[in-house]
Order: sequence, then C-alpha cells, then structure tokens
Amino acid sequence: MRPSLQHCAGCFGPQESFWVLIILLAAFIPPAVLANKENYTHFLRRARPDTTNIPIRVLQRRSPAANTTFGAGVSQLSFASDRQSYYAVIKVGGINFRVALDTASSDLWLASSSCETETCKEIPRYPLSYQSPTFITLNDNSTAFRASYADDTFASGFVARETLELANITLANQTFGVVTESNVTLTDETSGIMGLGFPRLSSITDVGALPFFSTLAAKGLLEYPLFGLSLTRNSSGSLTLGAIDASVVHNVSSIGWNKVAQFPPFAAENNISSYLQWAIPITGVAFNGTQFSPTPTYANVGRTQSLALIDVGAPGIYGPYQDVLRIYAMIDGARLVDSTGQWAIPCDTTESLSFTFGLRNYTLLPTDYLIGPADGNSNLCLSWPMALPPSSDGIDWQMGAAFLRTVYSIFR
Repeated sequence: MRPSLQHCAGCFGPQESFWVLIILLAAFIPPAVLANKENYTHFLRRARPDTTNIPIRVLQRRSPAANTTFGAGVSQLSFASDRQSYYAVIKVGGINFRVALDTASSDLWLASSSCETETCKEIPRYPLSYQSPTFITLNDNSTAFRASYADDTFASGFVARETLELANITLANQTFGVVTESNVTLTDETSGIMGLGFPRLSSITDVGALPFFSTLAAKGLLEYPLFGLSLTRNSSGSLTLGAIDASVVHNVSSIGWNKVAQFPPFAAENNISSYLQWAIPITGVAFNGTQFSPTPTYANVGRTQSLALIDVGAPGIYGPYQDVLRIYAMIDGARLVDSTGQWAIPCDTTESLSFTFGLRNYTLLPTDYLIGPADGNSNLCLSWPMALPPSSDGIDWQMGAAFLRTVYSIFR
C-alpha cells in the first residue's frame, strides 16, 4: 500500500546508492539467500551465483517457541480472503492481533476501542479499557498520529508505547499508532497494518522513535538486520526476522543483489537518511521472450533508470502507461477495459511475462499474471500489470503480491 507523499518539484531522481536492498527471488526452484552488512534485496533463479557470499542463519519453520535462536524468528502468514493482503499475528500488550503487512509504509497501527467508524466496528480493536501494564501514554495521548495512503484512505489517532511480540521476538516500549478514526477496509478480523518500510516514511516523527523493524535492528535484537518474505500460491507464507526460512531456502548460492535507490530530501526534510522506499532499478521487461528496456517517466529531469517498488501490501503488478502499453501491444486480442488502466487478454494465453532486475530475469506464467475472467466475455481474462499514472516520487513500477508469490524476497 503506497503512502501519500507531498514532494517538491524536481525531487524525482535517486542519488547514487551505496546500500542495497536484498530481494531473493526463488521462482519454481529451490531458493537461495545471503546477507551483507548493508541494505539489500535479493532474487533467486536458475543462474550462476553472484560473487558476494556472506552466510546467514537459516531457521526451520516450526512453532515460534521451538525456534530459540537469539535474534531470529519465523511467523506464519495468511492470505486475506479478499486476496488483497497477507497478515501475521502480533502480540500487543499480551493480546494477539492480526496485522496486514506492508513494505511501502513504515508504521504499525491498530484500531482502538475508541474508533467508532464503520470500518473499525467490523474488526477486533485494541481495548483501551484493558489498562495493559505495559501501555505507556505519550503527552497525555496528545501526540497525533495519521497515516495516509495513495488510495485516499487514512488512519488517525494518537501515539503510544506498548510491548510487542512477533516471531518470538519481544520489543518493549515500541511506539505505535492508536487509531481512533479510519476508513481503511480490513478483512479477516485484521486490526491494523504493520509497516516494514524505511523510517523516512514514518508518520511518527516528533517523539524520537523508529518503526518496529528499524528499532529491532538499531537495538541489536536481530542476529542479522534483515527480514524475509515467502508468499505462496496456497494462501500461506512466512515472515522471518533476523534469518531466512529453511523450509523455502535450501541453497545459499543463487542470489540476485539489487541496490536500493536513494532519494534527495524533499522540501521540508532536513538531516535525514536518503533511503525512502524499497525501490530498485528495473532494467528489462519481456513478453514471450521479446524484451524492451523500460522508459523512465521522468527522463526529462535526468532519470536514467526506471525504479520498481517492492510492495507486499499491493495485490498485483502496476506499471507506467508507456511500458504497459508496449506489453499488451505484443498480445493478440489484448484490450484496455476501463479508465483505471486495467487490461484484459485472451484467457488461453500461454506466453510468459518476465522482468529483469540487475542481470537476472524473473519469469511469470499465465497462472501468475492472469487475475480472472472479465465481465461480459468469458474468453477474456483480466491481467497484470495495470497501467497507472505517474507517481510524484518517480517510482514507475510497483511489484506486489502477484510478483512476490513467484520469488523469495529478503530485505536488508
């Protein structure tokens, strides 16, 4: 889920990056992983390994209590019934809550018993009357919290501190948003959102606090400062903190490393990290083996590469009009079905769709990129990617769950 951002004119392009995000892509083969002392994303495929080799701990997927490794844990994920998100179970003040995962935002927030909007009434809420012994107020609950998203939804309330537990790792006095008003629709008794993005995206900026994952890393509570995501096609998956899921990763030699883009400060920002999003260069797109280089939306202001946001909070794949049009121009019978940028193609399409990150290609089959039958024509199926208008942050592509289900991804 993309946060809404107010950006300055001319601040579209990333600077040279020295830290990298690790995404390990493991599509259709035994995945592999590694880590570094810097930020990474890596992808796994059938290819020679990269030259960088740094071993990291691998965890067996079992009950959290059975994984006693210091600074590492694994949590089961579930696919929401609306097929829009994946959620994990987190313990807050001793109470279990389901939270939707989102790598495009940074804050953890929960709907509270004070939230009486229609969307809040339908989900379990953090009970303020519970008087948790680990709940800490900030400024008499007057420190405002507001998370806004690109689809015009929001969650607002106040900031507090509480003891959190996820994947058998406990973090005391962690700040989070106690939501008293929201129009974010959540299903499957999910109570809020767990943001796993960079601190620069955080809405909690005036209390000297870091988001959940950043706090774990900053306090040295993780064996390695990374998390891994496995999203399966059978409505399950795993989130690991500080290590990699051994039930998915059997080989640590096939890794694709991708640098995370850096962004200059926006108009009102000072003395901040240059890392904004888990965004990496995308160097190629192909359909049925015919490849083209993506065209950066903001090439006229010096952007030489297209960027792709890796976003577990988005259900599909989204790209700029100029690139998406080139894909569907290669598919006989493809048609634009509405003004949202949704396309439909023949349901019997058999060709593959590929994306290139770094020197590696990652391939999706029709079962990965076809969404389902289009209304009014049983021969046509809705398809990813959708075409979206330009984003002010200069990120052209958004690679959500439809892509991530074909890979194993590591964020460092």
